[in-house]
Amino acid sequence: MTPRIPDARPDVGPPAPRQRAARLIRDLAAHPLTPFVLLGAAYAAVRIAAAWGLTPVILGDSDTYRPSTPPAPHPVLSFTGGAPRSWVVPAFYALLPSDQARVAAQAAISIGAWLTLASVLAASMRSRVAAYVAFVAVALLGTTPQVAGWDQAILSESLSLSLAVLSLAAWVRLATRPSTVPAVLAVFTTTLWVISRPFQFTLSLGLAAVCAAWALRREHRALKLAVTAALVMVTGWSVLISPRINDGYRSRDGYGVSYYQEAFGQNFYKRYLGDPVAEAWFREHGMPDWEGMSAPSPWTGTTLDDYGEWHVFFAELRERPDWLQWLDDDAQGAIVRYSLTHPGQVLRDFLREAPLMLTTPWNNVYGPEVGVLPGPLDRLWFWGSTTSILRTDAFAWAVLDAALGAAVILSRRRPSWPLLTTGVIVIAASCAFLFQVWLGSAYEIARHAVPMTQVLRVGLLIVAVALLDAMLSGSARDHQPAPGQRERGRAKPAPVPSTGPEAGRVGSAP
Repeated sequence: MTPRIPDARPDVGPPAPRQRAARLIRDLAAHPLTPFVLLGAAYAAVRIAAAWGLTPVILGDSDTYRPSTPPAPHPVLSFTGGAPRSWVVPAFYALLPSDQARVAAQAAISIGAWLTLASVLAASMRSRVAAYVAFVAVALLGTTPQVAGWDQAILSESLSLSLAVLSLAAWVRLATRPSTVPAVLAVFTTTLWVISRPFQFTLSLGLAAVCAAWALRREHRALKLAVTAALVMVTGWSVLISPRINDGYRSRDGYGVSYYQEAFGQNFYKRYLGDPVAEAWFREHGMPDWEGMSAPSPWTGTTLDDYGEWHVFFAELRERPDWLQWLDDDAQGAIVRYSLTHPGQVLRDFLREAPLMLTTPWNNVYGPEVGVLPGPLDRLWFWGSTTSILRTDAFAWAVLDAALGAAVILSRRRPSWPLLTTGVIVIAASCAFLFQVWLGSAYEIARHAVPMTQVLRVGLLIVAVALLDAMLSGSARDHQPAPGQRERGRAKPAPVPSTGPEAGRVGSAP
């Protein structure tokens, strides 16, 4: 039998470099993550361009966060609460050589934090369209002046906001795919966020209660209980050091008053002494007589028009030991009891002043407004009236959430309950903490509300994209696990051998 001579074929060498490059470009273009990488790169580029050349803004509080020249008459960094501020921001600033380096670091951390949240939320979607919406919406929130503008200020707002965003990203990941790594990251970032400012232990305590309730479900119970225990410890840490920071605040500005004395003094001057009903109630509950002191503020709301008059009243207040003692020891409890016994009046006052907290118009006192995106692209967030909640973007997002929720119910779609529940909890927690901020503050409420106004919007966004994802992902029986994930309790199907010309390759495409 004559042997068969194989067909002569030209010797084909390795592909040319241009061919390899073209193939690599095609592969990258076809990769499902490529659009998100490009979107993330665009976000980072516009944020860097906006932050490039920013001059550090030094304010009266800046010297309480980092060493100054000449040195301030108080310690700046104390891990046990012996300074006017909590230790997180001063420790961060101590690692950097100058205010310019601090501005650059704040911008870099902010960019990384918002990209992390955008990526985690997009990865939680089953629908690709919902993933794009989630990523872009988070990125747009991270380009607003109410986010990017704080990078230039030598204050706590930029870092505390970035920590809040990183914490939210870790909690979203933990809620949707519980495991040890996101649990550790959630506890770590939450600890830094809570400790970054005093009197924030209500946040960690509320999270501990939520995790304890979550542990009633059997899955990952040990992990949930460990997270609960860690958050209880964080709460205890904040509870212990916050009173010490209150006392450490006495060395600030040479006034010799604590944080409570100044903050609650503003509160009474601004809100209660001009209200006959409130004043009578507080007198009955131990408030000293203010006879001989300046008249209370004629300005209601959060306006700063009377800030000069407040300083006159503040100087008189510092000469009244009875007032100072009452503000330090009893005023906080009295304000809480007044709120519980006059809920209608307190709620009306809060709703009257909340729109300014929600819209957070940029105040040039904190530096020039940082515009990252032009015109219409900067209109999704932080718009609306400063006098009516019904005309704010937050209310519009709440209406959108309600409409999507109704559509999901009527169409019998099934959302990701862990993600949806996380969004609802974030909304509830941010509203509660905004009320706490308002209750203790009378001036600069919009600044004191950072980062909770941004956190509120993230919660509203989480609910919206979770419901949108349900609408776009088909009915409950049509839901399939995300690529690369195995459904719990269901075995992965075995590969089917091919019978075509590619036989011998197990699992090859037909």
